[in-house]
Amino acid sequence: MAAPGGDSPDCTTLIVSTGNAGTAGPTTENYKCMAGTSMAAPHVAGTVALMQAVRSTPLTPAQVESILKSTLRAFPGSNDKPIGAGIIDANAAVNAAKTY
Repeated sequence: MAAPGGDSPDCTTLIVSTGNAGTAGPTTENYKCMAGTSMAAPHVAGTVALMQAVRSTPLTPAQVESILKSTLRAFPGSNDKPIGAGIIDANAAVNAAKTY
C-alpha cells in the first residue's frame, strides 16, 4: 500500500511539516517540505492510531493489516514504479475498524 509522500522539488506536491531551522543543532522552529517514507509512515501510523481509538478492544496487527488492505483506494493514474496495491484511505479504515 502507499500513503501520501510527495515528489516535487518545488514544494507544490510535497507535504509540509514542522521542522527546525538549525543545520548542526536545534535553533528556531519552521516549516519544511518533505517527501518519501518520512511523510508516508506518519500517515499510516496515524490511521492505525485512529483505528485503535474507535475500538473497545485493540485490533491485532493482523487485523490492522487486513483492514488497511481491504480499504485501499485505487491509484488515480498509472505509475511506472512499484507503489503498492492502492492508497491508504484513513476514513474507510477507521469506519471498518468500528465494526471489525
